[in-house]
Amino acid sequence: MKLIEFVGMPRSGKSTQAELLRKALEARGVSAVVLGDRERMAQLSVPPQESLAFALALYGQLIDVYYRYHEEADVLIVDRGWSDAPVWADVYRALKTVTDAEADALAECYGRFARMTTATIHMSVSAEVSLQRHRATLHEEVDEVAMNPEWLSALSEAYARRKAEFTNATDIDGTLPAEEAHVRIMGFLEATGSV
Repeated sequence: MKLIEFVGMPRSGKSTQAELLRKALEARGVSAVVLGDRERMAQLSVPPQESLAFALALYGQLIDVYYRYHEEADVLIVDRGWSDAPVWADVYRALKTVTDAEADALAECYGRFARMTTATIHMSVSAEVSLQRHRATLHEEVDEVAMNPEWLSALSEAYARRKAEFTNATDIDGTLPAEEAHVRIMGFLEATGSV
C-alpha cells in the first residue's frame, strides 16, 4: 500500500488536490481512500486551544484510521498527516503554547509514522493568501486558533524549516488553477513511482 500525504498552509488546496488524486487513481482502477483533516478534526473532543492534547489526539487518531483502511486500499491519501506533526510542534514552540521538550517529543513521536509516507505533496501559499481564502469559506472551531496572522506566520516559517525532512517531496504552488496543480502532482507521483 502507498501513502501519499498532502501538507501545507491552510486553504492552499490540499483537500481539493487529495480528492482530485483519488478520482484520478480510481479512474485507473486503483483503489484509494482520502483521510481528510477536517473530517478527522470534527470527530475530536479535545479543543484546538489545548495545543499539545489536540495534536496528540489528531495524529493518534490518524494511526487508528490508517490501520482501519490500510488493507482495503491500494493508496491512502492523507490530508495533513504525520509529516505535519513536527511542523505543528514548531508552531506551538514559537507561540509558546508548549515547552521545548514537549515540542521535541511531539515531533519525534510521529516521526516513525511519517517515514511510512511514499510521497509528500507540499501545497504552498503565503499567509496572506491563506487569510484571504479563509474569509470566503466556512469556518470551524480549529480556525479560531489557527487563522490569524501570528499563527500563519509561525506556520509558514515552520514549513520553510521542515520541508527538507518530508519524504519524497515536491512543492506545488497552491495559487495555480486546480487542474494545472493536479497535472503537476500526477507528473511528480508517476515520475517517482509513487502511484
